[in-house]
Amino acid sequence: MSGKLRFGYNKGLPSGVTTAWGCRAIVGDGFGIDVPPDRESGFGDHHTLTGYLRDHCGDAWMAKATAMFEEGEIFVGSDREITLFDDDRAAIKANPRRSYGYLYVCAYFKPRAAERIDDGEGFASLRELLDLGGHDDE
Repeated sequence: MSGKLRFGYNKGLPSGVTTAWGCRAIVGDGFGIDVPPDRESGFGDHHTLTGYLRDHCGDAWMAKATAMFEEGEIFVGSDREITLFDDDRAAIKANPRRSYGYLYVCAYFKPRAAERIDDGEGFASLRELLDLGGHDDE
């Protein structure tokens, strides 16, 4: 790991991660998840990561966490890592860490996906990673 999250679930980050975002989310009485803007942090190109997650996951990770609390799969007093999103490029993991009111979250580009950004092709590889279209050649 080349960075550390100020807020979030650092233990959920695998080694070799160069881009990550995290937060200390509040678990409400009805198990709804709230992410205060002043309890988020990131390192590397975390703005690209959050854009990718917004486009590929949206708020589904929060809905999944809420459902897991409601169904008793996790508890605010538990110390259990859960995966809230996972595809071939990125993942979101979380753990209540026996906090009785918080959910510590980390999101990251998987190291193999990040290598594609750093392979010497620069922006072209980033375009491929995010599945962006090419330039108009008109």
